[in-house]
Amino acid sequence: METESSSNLSTSISENQNDDEQIVVENVPCTIHFQENGLLKEEAIDEIPIYKNVTTMKKDEVKILLESLRVTSSKSLFDQLRDIKTVPETTCLNFTGFTKDELFFIKNELKSLYDTENRTKVQAVFIYLFWLRKGLDQTTISEIFQLKYRQLVSNICEQVRSAVLKDFVPKNLRANHLTRDDWLLQNTEMVAELFDLNSSQL
Repeated sequence: METESSSNLSTSISENQNDDEQIVVENVPCTIHFQENGLLKEEAIDEIPIYKNVTTMKKDEVKILLESLRVTSSKSLFDQLRDIKTVPETTCLNFTGFTKDELFFIKNELKSLYDTENRTKVQAVFIYLFWLRKGLDQTTISEIFQLKYRQLVSNICEQVRSAVLKDFVPKNLRANHLTRDDWLLQNTEMVAELFDLNSSQL
């Protein structure tokens, strides 16, 4: 699509070649402006100056644009979670209370949870954390994520819960995840103050 705005865009990109930033070379997108899926980052789009508010498009180009929008809008959040990198950080925080990095940490800790034909580990952990955070009933959750059956939410939550109890809790939450010295270090001052003990009695 040859438009005034597109030619200006390529000019503005080439003007940045003297900067320390990476630029597009041989159709390989730079990591500063592009996501791993090849789409421009939102902040990069915001930085593009507007040269013209009207763009002329050919009929075929409009069809392609509308089709891509239709496909994108038809994807449910559950479908988008198959590629978590495309999900905005704010969505992750709003739905689960965790960042993407924290979500990946939890996912990697759950060794007994596996991808299945119906869902990935990330999808399962995301839904489970959303359920814990919001406390909604499973029917509502299935509607939010556009899942066909409510039972799928129940199965996912049970699978993740079992994996959390088996893999995550013993390593991160139970008493045996600290050594005796760690326990003494963290509790000596409190015990001494509580029972009015001196150092020789500890």
